[in-house]
Amino acid sequence: MKTLLTCISLFMTFSIFAQQLEVEGEVDVKDHKIINLAEPTAPQDAATKAYVDLLEKKIADLANELDFRLGNDTVSDYNGNEYQVIKLGNQYWTGRNSLATHYNDGTAIPRVTDSVGLNEWINLTTPAYCWPFNDPDSLGFSFGVLYNYYTVADTQSHNLCPVGWHVPSDAEWTTLTDYLTTNGFGFEGSGADIGKALASHFSWTTDPTEGNVGNNQSSNNASGFGGRPAGYRASADGAFLDLHIRGQWWSSTANSATHAWIRELFNASPNVGQSFRNKRNGFSVRCLKD
Repeated sequence: MKTLLTCISLFMTFSIFAQQLEVEGEVDVKDHKIINLAEPTAPQDAATKAYVDLLEKKIADLANELDFRLGNDTVSDYNGNEYQVIKLGNQYWTGRNSLATHYNDGTAIPRVTDSVGLNEWINLTTPAYCWPFNDPDSLGFSFGVLYNYYTVADTQSHNLCPVGWHVPSDAEWTTLTDYLTTNGFGFEGSGADIGKALASHFSWTTDPTEGNVGNNQSSNNASGFGGRPAGYRASADGAFLDLHIRGQWWSSTANSATHAWIRELFNASPNVGQSFRNKRNGFSVRCLKD
């Protein structure tokens, strides 16, 4: 027995120095752990739990990425309107203008249906929405709802976006446009002229200048964002303006007591505009995942 143990000891010592233990049959470690494994490099190598967990996460991330790229992932608002989810950089955006008429806690957003020249819309400093030209049947589904800023100002208390989503801040809009600018979405593959990449490939008034949003619209929407020209409702007189000409979207960021930041696409421009407008205007809304 002593001779046998000595032989085993010598064999194990040799194996350790050789950094290889050859075993025929099976090894029973009696519910103990095998630790300090190197990362596998060959098909038959053992792997640690951490390595397997990381691999599973990578596979899940790739599956999610594929779903987003293929447009297989959607999100719904309180009213049941469904939105395709668009991944751009590290951000996830809804793929169309908001159609919500309720906040996501079920509270109704007041609807204004007054005609141009009346005072209800232009005097409001509280949340409200309207449909483009007060026509939800013909224009609503295609272009979405127009909201005043007071509807989007406080997304902590009242949020019209789906649960887990919010109206993007001005800085978050900048993250989007910076990503597109630095990743080849500019006209002809470079530059900050990214308007066509964000604009839908239909519904824009035609423009003759190459590179503008309204020119060669079949080449628009490289990003999948699908920005549509819903126009807006003016703060001065309540007029509905620029349908098919401009798409304008609120940010949640105020510029002053009376104005807030927006982003804009214009049929006769290649760029994404950034400006601040009166909070009583009616603009479109897109939602961003938290």
